[in-house]
Amino acid sequence: MVDLGKMFSRKKEEKISPYEEAFVRKLEKKSERFFRIGNFMKEEDYSKLSGAFYSELRAISHNLKTFLDHYGAKENKKFVFFRELVASTRWLAKAITPMMHIEKRYDSYNLGDKEKEKREFFYDLEKNLKFYDESIRLLYKETEKEAKNFFNITRKKIEERGFLDEPITSKLPYNIELTETEKEEIENVLVDCIRIGHSLEEFLEKKEIKEEKIDKFVTSCHDLQTRYDTYITDTFMEKDDKRFSRLRGKISISLHLFETATDLVHFYERHESSIRHDETRERISKLINSSDVMNSIENFNLKYATKYIFRMKNIASDLLRDHAGIAREKLRIPVGADGIHLRPATLIKKIVEKHGGNVFFEVGNKKYNASDILETLDAVGHVLEIKDMQTDISVSLNTITESIKKENPEVVIDGKKYDSGLITKILDSLRNSLKKDENIRMIDIIVQGNKNAVDDIHNLALCGFGKYGFPPAIKDLEEILTGRR
Repeated sequence: MVDLGKMFSRKKEEKISPYEEAFVRKLEKKSERFFRIGNFMKEEDYSKLSGAFYSELRAISHNLKTFLDHYGAKENKKFVFFRELVASTRWLAKAITPMMHIEKRYDSYNLGDKEKEKREFFYDLEKNLKFYDESIRLLYKETEKEAKNFFNITRKKIEERGFLDEPITSKLPYNIELTETEKEEIENVLVDCIRIGHSLEEFLEKKEIKEEKIDKFVTSCHDLQTRYDTYITDTFMEKDDKRFSRLRGKISISLHLFETATDLVHFYERHESSIRHDETRERISKLINSSDVMNSIENFNLKYATKYIFRMKNIASDLLRDHAGIAREKLRIPVGADGIHLRPATLIKKIVEKHGGNVFFEVGNKKYNASDILETLDAVGHVLEIKDMQTDISVSLNTITESIKKENPEVVIDGKKYDSGLITKILDSLRNSLKKDENIRMIDIIVQGNKNAVDDIHNLALCGFGKYGFPPAIKDLEEILTGRR
């Protein structure tokens, strides 16, 4: 029953509008299922609750939040905190659901973890699950307290449901050969596993923990899982090579870790940062410490997602080599201030010609043919254009120097006149020092193609493209490249 005395006890001078009275009646009715599931949770120990329970809590919270948003509670001083409590419950219930799924399915992922690794993972998993559950209970307790300002909440509980589907114990045998198109799709899945690994390396270097950044990994992993199930699950290839099932497990566990990380970052950004009203933010922060949320994101979700993504990348790299004869590597190559020179590009071209096959450099979404000298120069130049400030400095110095030589202007610095010839000598000296200092100029670039060609290019890059001699790993390559027999 709506208690209008309670509703307006803190501000008796405010006039009770018919609209607010009608809204509270609707809110009481709409909230009943939320408080029923909360009452069920209060009487059950955390260890007895299933992922299906939190999934139901998420759905109920989402429906209630949508109702509140429809009526403008987010912009109303009386109801904004109630709305934020419900929204916070929704996001934490959403975050805990994938973790409960991991707990249940861990063994089926066939991750290949050692027993010590498994114990460490489950210790961290349980610690974080308890943190999520305790946070949800704190939010629910505060939501009850807030709701009592408006109406008398129900004491009834939601009906207990298992929310469990009947498991599939067996499938029909797979007896259809792979088509060439399907083989190509499998190669693409493996390549994208490696690509995600490289993307994660870049993410960790920048360490921008934002919802939209992590959500990209959710999308990528979900896409990989779907394509794996479409083209690889239950094939002869998967049955013959157990590495495929381990790959699938690492895709799945990474997906769920990133899902939870995304939801927690959303909670952190929307309900604990300065985005929200100061009073509401402070009241939520008193219930759940923002540093605890970020600690969970960094030291559990991202920690283990990184571990499994990198292992996924390594397995995919091995499978790609063994099943398709293709390698995809991130190479670190030395370049001068003006980019890679003609000789290294020529050596790369000869390696590709020696082994045959399609080999290309990848920068962004564009591919450059490694057997074409000009395209190799363009690929490296594009990387430098994106990432290397030193090239910009070198080119700018050259532009300024040529302009001074051509126009011969009067150079005045702090009121003193300087001969333009002296200035050009100083700029030339600085530019030449940049060009000589090649050791600090290392760039990363992706190369993909024939595994033998990629391996030779990799080894060649390690020895400075022959500057420090040729490594033993490249048999007879020096003779082929230099033309000496």
